[in-house]
Amino acid sequence: MFTIAFWTILNVYQSVIAEPIVVDRVIAVVNGEAILASELQTSLAIQSLTKAKGEPRNFSSAQKNAVLEKMIDEKILLQRARLLNISVDPETIMRIIQDIAKNQELTVDKLRKKLKNAGISFEDFETKLETDVLLSRLRDKELDQKLYVSDAEAENFLSTEVEFNLSSCLLYTSPSPRDQRGS
Repeated sequence: MFTIAFWTILNVYQSVIAEPIVVDRVIAVVNGEAILASELQTSLAIQSLTKAKGEPRNFSSAQKNAVLEKMIDEKILLQRARLLNISVDPETIMRIIQDIAKNQELTVDKLRKKLKNAGISFEDFETKLETDVLLSRLRDKELDQKLYVSDAEAENFLSTEVEFNLSSCLLYTSPSPRDQRGS
C-alpha cells in the first residue's frame, strides 16, 4: 500500500515539475539585455493611453513591430546614456508625475488609478518617464558636443569677408524725380 501511494505522489510531483509555466518571454536581445513580451505590452498600453485618450486600442502586427523597433532603439540609447553616466534622480520623476497629474486635473492618486484601469502599473509608468528623460538628456549632450564652436572658428567666421553676387539679387528702387520728368 505504501509503495502505491509513494509512486502516485512521485508521479504527480514529476508531472507538476515537468510542465513549465510561462511567466514571460524574451522577444528581443539588445547587447545582452532582454526585452520581454510584457514590456512590449506595457509600451503598447502606454501608447494607447496617450494617443487614444485611455480607450483600449488594437494594434496591427506592423504597429507592434514598429513599437518593438522603437524599444530596441531606446535600449541601445539607454546603454549609451549609462556609459556616459547620464542619470535621473527620483525627485525629478516625481515632479514630472505631479505635473502630468496637474495638467490632467488629477491628483497623483487618481492618476495611479487611471493608469491601473488602463492596465499600466505605476512602476512601469515611472520607468517609461525615466527612459524619456534619459533619452532627452542624451540628445542634449550629443547636440551640445556637435554645436561646440571654438574661439578660432568664431574669429575666422567674423573676419571673413562676405561676398554678395549682386547679379543674382533683385533690387527695387523708387524712380528718381529726373526719371519721372523724362517719361
